[in-house]
Amino acid sequence: MQSSPNDPPPRLSSTPWLLRWQGLLASRHGGWLAEHPTQGAWITGLQHAGVARAMAAIHGKPEQAWTVESLAKLAGMSRSAFAQEFHSRVGETPLSYVTRWRMVKATELLGGPDSPGVGQVAQAVGYASEVAFGRVFKQWVGAPPATWRRSQKAQSPA
Repeated sequence: MQSSPNDPPPRLSSTPWLLRWQGLLASRHGGWLAEHPTQGAWITGLQHAGVARAMAAIHGKPEQAWTVESLAKLAGMSRSAFAQEFHSRVGETPLSYVTRWRMVKATELLGGPDSPGVGQVAQAVGYASEVAFGRVFKQWVGAPPATWRRSQKAQSPA
C-alpha cells in the first residue's frame, strides 16, 4: 500500500520498529558512526515524520525529478520549513542528499557483475544526459563512470 501526501504522518519516532532498528545500527555500526558522524546524520532524519517520508521517496525513486517543492509537499510542509528541518536533521540540503543518494545507487549499478551501460545507469538515477551524469559522478566519486567501473573490476577477485 502506497502513502499519499494526505495520509497522516507515520509515528516513526515512537514505533518499536525504529527503536529496534536504531539499536541494531548502533550495536553493529556504532564505532563507524562515531568515527564518521556526518555519514550517519540521515538517521536523525527518520525521527521526523515529514523528513522520513521525503527520504523514503528519494530512496524509492532516485530517478524522479525531485525538487524541494515536491519533497516538501510529500512531507506536508512549506518549502522553507522543510528545507530547514531537513538540513538541521540530515546535515545537508535536500537536493544535495538526492544527488548523493543517486551517486550511491550509480556506484552499486556500475559495480555489479552484470552492470548496465553508463547511459542506462544515468537514466536509472535520474539523469537525461550521460554527459551531465558523468560530470556529477566524477565530482562525487573522483573518476568518470567508465574509469571507476574498470578500477572496481580490476580490484575484484576473479
